[in-house]
Amino acid sequence: MPSYYRVFRSHELFVVPGLGDIFNDVQGMYASRLEAALNGMSASGWEFVGTYDLPGEHQTELLIFRHDGKTPVPAPAPIGITEKQPYDASQEPIVLDAAYDEPPRREPAETEPPELELRQRVLHGDLIKLALAGRFDAIVHGCNCRHTMGGGIAWQIKNAFHEAEDADLATEYAAREKLGTLSTATVVRDGREFTVVNAYTQFEPGASADYDAIRSCFQEIKRRFAGMRIGYPRIGAGIGGGDWSVISAIIDEELAGEDHTLVEFQPNA
Repeated sequence: MPSYYRVFRSHELFVVPGLGDIFNDVQGMYASRLEAALNGMSASGWEFVGTYDLPGEHQTELLIFRHDGKTPVPAPAPIGITEKQPYDASQEPIVLDAAYDEPPRREPAETEPPELELRQRVLHGDLIKLALAGRFDAIVHGCNCRHTMGGGIAWQIKNAFHEAEDADLATEYAAREKLGTLSTATVVRDGREFTVVNAYTQFEPGASADYDAIRSCFQEIKRRFAGMRIGYPRIGAGIGGGDWSVISAIIDEELAGEDHTLVEFQPNA
């Protein structure tokens, strides 16, 4: 079964906000419109497999989709982002076919996966709700080594998923060797299954994020969850007191090529 790919600039998926929208929450509006567009693509059989920032172009992001080959919708011909035919910004962009009401005029050609580095992407919403909705195969949050999940998203995960707390409590209390390691819990809710990863990114509670431990945790996440959809909050940069620009760079390096998403908390998104 051939694989078909489509690549869009993010703004090509929906109407750009007008001037009247500038006085509203533009960032939240952008995120909700983009999410609605992604859901529409998904309903048509297109799986969102990653993003790529065009080198040398300010804030120009490409969105990469692969068709599942099963949904009975003709696959529109992709633009050629392949090893043999690199992206050419002068090419005419593909416009999203409105509801795919009309079949394409030409047969789609089989394409190879784009040779692009997948980068961290951002969703605005609730990590726990997104996991329960089936958006991720694994969600990661930062923990200390003293069985304390008393604040931030760790507290929310503890209350939502007792399995995660049980996994933490099954580890040795205040063991220095836990730093930089993981404990995991399989969660099943309403027929959906995913993994909660307790990443031991600091030894003590409070502002004590350890960059080496964060790197070690994400190296292990890469080893154990490669090929899966991974979601996480700003690990170590809230209560942990770490610098998100440093932590984000570590995550991007260690999860290079993986489908990983930062979820910025936004209620009711």
